[in-house]
Amino acid sequence: MALIWLAGAWLAGIYLGLLATPADAAPLWAAGAAGFAALWWRHPKARWVLLGVGVAALGLWRGVAAVGTVGPDHVSHLNGQEVSLQGRVVGEPEVGTTSQSLVLGVERVLSPAWEGPAEGTALVFLPRFPEFRSGDTVTLTGDLETPPDFADFSYRAYLAR
Repeated sequence: MALIWLAGAWLAGIYLGLLATPADAAPLWAAGAAGFAALWWRHPKARWVLLGVGVAALGLWRGVAAVGTVGPDHVSHLNGQEVSLQGRVVGEPEVGTTSQSLVLGVERVLSPAWEGPAEGTALVFLPRFPEFRSGDTVTLTGDLETPPDFADFSYRAYLAR
């Protein structure tokens, strides 16, 4: 029964972490530290409750870490602009009969608005040729578009993970 209680606290913490920002989660982490202090508490029921709070705080930390944050050098800040991106092909491109798509791990941006090191990835749609392979270093120029959100599905959130 105790394992079920702790697993439920862990999952609840992960769920809350997916909804929270790191700043929102800070007070809850302090409560989690207090929860682990309960290991030395003499009352068994209170110890399990507080231990559950500590495990939930660990789950919260895991959930916040899974979402991540977008830094000032992230390529998504240039959505809606024409830019040149330098980077490496991440994974194998998906090749069709007339086109291909690949994920570019962006290392540098060359644009009028910003030129310098960058981070993030871009899903790129290209003609079938020339062929690219995983690990190729490329420079591509085009318009960066924000992924669309649909009524029942956030493509933007899906790609962000």
